[in-house]
Amino acid sequence: MKKTTSKWILAAVAAVAVIPGLSAQKAAAPKNAPVAAKPAAKPAAKPTFESMLSFLPDVLAEVGSEKLTKKQFIAQMASSQIAPEMLAQFPQNLLQGMLANQINEMVNEMVLTELAKKAGFKASAENVKKTLDTMYKQMPAQQKAQVDSQLKAQGKTYNSYRDEVAKDPRAQKALMINSYMQSIMGKLKNTVTDADAEKFYRQNQQMFAKPGITVSHILAKSMATDEQGKPLSAEALKKQDAEAKKKIDGIYAQLKQGAKFEELAKKNSDCPSGAQAGGKLPAFDENGKMEQGGGYETTFVKAALKLKKAGEISAPVKTPFGYHIIRLEEKKPATFIPFKDVKDGLKAQLLNQKVSAELQKRVEQGKKTLKVKINVKAPAMPGAK
Repeated sequence: MKKTTSKWILAAVAAVAVIPGLSAQKAAAPKNAPVAAKPAAKPAAKPTFESMLSFLPDVLAEVGSEKLTKKQFIAQMASSQIAPEMLAQFPQNLLQGMLANQINEMVNEMVLTELAKKAGFKASAENVKKTLDTMYKQMPAQQKAQVDSQLKAQGKTYNSYRDEVAKDPRAQKALMINSYMQSIMGKLKNTVTDADAEKFYRQNQQMFAKPGITVSHILAKSMATDEQGKPLSAEALKKQDAEAKKKIDGIYAQLKQGAKFEELAKKNSDCPSGAQAGGKLPAFDENGKMEQGGGYETTFVKAALKLKKAGEISAPVKTPFGYHIIRLEEKKPATFIPFKDVKDGLKAQLLNQKVSAELQKRVEQGKKTLKVKINVKAPAMPGAK
C-alpha cells in the first residue's frame, strides 16, 4: 500500500491536466475591403491558453457549493508541459470531446474530495510530511542515496523537498483522496478469497499459458507499402517482390550448403530479430499467440507447425511481410503458470476491481447528492444517433 501512496504524493506535485483546446478561429475578412488596397498580413498573434479556451463558460462545473472555473482550469493548463501552440494541431471535435472528458474527470475528483471530507479525512501539510517521512525511512539505503544525490543536484535536501511538497494543495488533496481509497480497500480486503482467485484462474486459463513453440526466421521483406505507409505502385511492388524472392532463394541455397543459420540471419534478415537474436522469435502456441499478447501471421504459423524436429528448416514461405525461412528451435505442449505463483497477484487485481467499482458507485451517488452540474458537453460524433 505504501508504494501506491508514494505514487499519489510524488505525482501530485507535477500532476496537471494536459487538455488540448480548440483551434484558433480565423478572423472574418472585411466585407468591403478593396483588393488593391489590401494591407500586408500581420504576424499571427501568439496563442495563449486564454485565447485558445475563450469559448469556455466562466464556470465549467458546480459540485455542491464548490465551482470549477475557467480561470482554475487555465491555471492548471499553464502549469503543464503542453504549449498553447499545440492546441491548434488537433481536430476540433476530438479536442472538444477530450476537454469535456477531462472536465468530467476533474468533477469526479472534486466529488471524491467531498466524500473524503465527509468520511473524516483531512487535507493537511502535516499528513503529507508524515507520509513522505515514512516512505523515506523505509527506502533501501541505495535508493535513499540516489534520491539524496538527485536533490543535492537541485540545491535541495530531503527536508526542504518534503516541506515544499507538503505545502502544495494538490499533494494534500491527493493524499486525502488516497487515504479515503485505502479505507475502502481495507473494508473490502477480506471479501476477495483464494477461491475467487482460483475461479478467475480456471476461467481464464489462456492468460497463464506458457507457449512451447519456438522458431527462428530470416526475412526478405516485401510489403505493399513503403516506409511511410504509402501503397506501392504495381510496378514497384512487382520489382520489390522479385528482389526479395531472389534474396531469400540465395540464402536458402547457402543454408542447404551448410551455412550457419544464425550468421545468415544476423547479416541478411530484414527483421530486427536477425541482428538482435540470430533470428530467434518469442515462443507461441499452436494458434500463433504469444505469452505476452499478440501473435504471428497465419501463414507463418502454419508453415512453422509443419516442422517436426528441432533444427529443421522450411523452404521460403511468403506472407504479407515478405519471404521467410523458418527454423524450428523447440516444439512442446504449452504449459501453465501454477496457480500458487499467481494467487496473490490475482487477489490484488480482483480487490482493485472491487475498489474501483465501489468508488465509481460512490462517485455517481455523490454527484446526485451534491447536485453536480457540468456546463461543458462533448460534441456529438459524426454518425452518432
